[in-house]
Amino acid sequence: LYIDDGRDMPAFALNRPIDFQPGTKWLYSGGNSNLIMGSLQRAAGAEGDSLPWQLLFEPLGIGDPSSRQAVFERDGAGNFIGSSYVHLTPRGMARLGQLYLQDGVWEGRRILPKGWVDDARTLNDAQLQKGHGSAYEDYLRSEGPYSRRGFWHNVPLLGMEHPFPDAPEDMYFAAGHYGQLLILLPSQRLVIARTGHDAWYWSKINSLVTKAIACFAD
Repeated sequence: LYIDDGRDMPAFALNRPIDFQPGTKWLYSGGNSNLIMGSLQRAAGAEGDSLPWQLLFEPLGIGDPSSRQAVFERDGAGNFIGSSYVHLTPRGMARLGQLYLQDGVWEGRRILPKGWVDDARTLNDAQLQKGHGSAYEDYLRSEGPYSRRGFWHNVPLLGMEHPFPDAPEDMYFAAGHYGQLLILLPSQRLVIARTGHDAWYWSKINSLVTKAIACFAD
């Protein structure tokens, strides 16, 4: 994100060498999201600049492009940065989380494709592939369980116990740089939206979730 060659971020990611066949290994990489966002923006043509608002933000009542309630930063070539730099209020984050709790339907309208939320709650298949050696398995344990749709999970992986032992096993969440969190707890019918700047936020997720459940869950 921060080097000169990354000015056009999708192009930068597209020009990296392919180290392994897609689907055979999992590595945490913002370049994947930048490629997807760049492809969507180009496929939309003239409507590409308003695509996030048309498809997601406006239907959720988060705002239109002029309202500044949802800010989507761009790279030097004008591409939306798919991996980072989406700014929402906590209320806007909570609405996005509620959309997932409602299986992608908002006020009777399907916003996310059918099956999308199920994929968000399903472990990425590549994390279950065998035969890549102990170093790779150690890497997976250090990063943690990850879903098909870009969410972290709270399930055992490769002999590792639940990453957040006191939180519900069905918890899944999105984590932003230095502590922005959108935590979804389907069994509790609860969404937690957290902003801030905290380099040690990951170690506090377990406590945050258990305290929120104690305060607000049914």
